[in-house]
Amino acid sequence: MFDNSSSHRLVGKFFTNSTPPSFEETEKSLRQQWNLSGDMIVQKQGDNDTFLFEFRQKNDKVRVLDNLPFNVNGVILVIKDPNSSSMIDFTVATLVVFVVGLPWCLSTKEYLPTLESLIGGNATDITFTDGLFCFFVEVDLKKPLKAGFYIEENQFVEFKYSQLGDFCYKCGMIDHVETSCDRVRVHKERALNATSRTHVYGPWLRDSFSEKCFELVLNKSQNGARECEKSLSYAQFFIELEFNNVFICNPKFESRTKSTHRFRFPCSYLDTETEHTDFTTSKAYKVIRDEIYENTPFSDLAEFFGNRGEIGSLVEQLKLTKKNEFCCDDMWLVLNLQINRTTMLMPADR
Repeated sequence: MFDNSSSHRLVGKFFTNSTPPSFEETEKSLRQQWNLSGDMIVQKQGDNDTFLFEFRQKNDKVRVLDNLPFNVNGVILVIKDPNSSSMIDFTVATLVVFVVGLPWCLSTKEYLPTLESLIGGNATDITFTDGLFCFFVEVDLKKPLKAGFYIEENQFVEFKYSQLGDFCYKCGMIDHVETSCDRVRVHKERALNATSRTHVYGPWLRDSFSEKCFELVLNKSQNGARECEKSLSYAQFFIELEFNNVFICNPKFESRTKSTHRFRFPCSYLDTETEHTDFTTSKAYKVIRDEIYENTPFSDLAEFFGNRGEIGSLVEQLKLTKKNEFCCDDMWLVLNLQINRTTMLMPADR
């Protein structure tokens, strides 16, 4: 045995109406999921669906608690720290919830209390990344999962759950699956749009995001120079930087949020480069890179660009634009640079 204190221990219990996974299945699955840095002892406590986990390394215990929830064969294992309370309630579990489709104007700190009340439970560790709110929520498993809420008659904001195991597609309960549901006879429905309906519960409640796609689009702006200063002594670009965060559930449903930033870019920055210049050290490259990275709402933009050369290609496009679009007397050209981040979501059942 390890340390006799409970500081290295966690307890877990399956929440299910069906036969829970066996001890052997549970231990094997959790060792694979947890990827521990040290050893662990697993013991059954009383009935077959309650377990005691004792870790050699306390950091393993902390990492498990930071990455809840966990499932074995699709059945949720509610994990608790025995030091957190004298009364352990295995009908309440910590779930990670993403809020998808919330308009940009509501993605504010002021709207957080409303979101918390709509999600239910005690929301903690709230983050806002890439246009999505994310919550750690204490969910009452005796109640159906919350699927989302309407902000307009036909505009539905979805809740998506990270690492969500099996649940009932008819009633939304997490303790059984659709084939063994005796609560309702038919699937619960909601309005999908003005003309059609969809099921409330289905696999789309899982955060099954596909690989994200980024796209850069540079065009001459239709706004022209009306909003810009014209009394300039040297040629400049005025670049409207537009970040579009697009979530697509199916060809007929698209949720889009947008943020913008504007900056000036002297054309002379492009004249200092030669064919032998390392574009990553040029002033043009550095200015454009900094304007994009310092103002983007996308935390994974730099990771996606990496060494792919998108910004270098953008500098080359600006050179061509200067050559082809600027007349000899022009001092100002307005461009629109769109950075589109598209995420495909699990489509709802029709």
